Amino acid sequence: MNEVPNIILPVDQVNDLVMVSDPTSITVITRDPEGDVVHFEWDVPPEFLVEQTDYTVEDDVYASTARVERDPRLEGFRLRCVVTDYISSPSQQVVWDVTVQE
Repeated sequence: MNEVPNIILPVDQVNDLVMVSDPTSITVITRDPEGDVVHFEWDVPPEFLVEQTDYTVEDDVYASTARVERDPRLEGFRLRCVVTDYISSPSQQVVWDVTVQE
């Protein structure tokens, strides 16, 4: 049976994000118990997403960094990163949320 990826960092699944730089970088690091390749999908309004970079840290550890433009219109907006391996069903997706505080 397939095991879902585990989020290593950030430690808390739900956080507040104070955007102090422009753009602000947000990183999620995950490990897949079976070493499956991991996929990251950021839910950020496209006009504020500057760049997304996915990379391998170690054999079974993966990371994704989203650079988000600082904008007061994001106040209270929930940014989300959905993490899955390609074997998991949609019900096995791991979600990390952060609420923007300006």
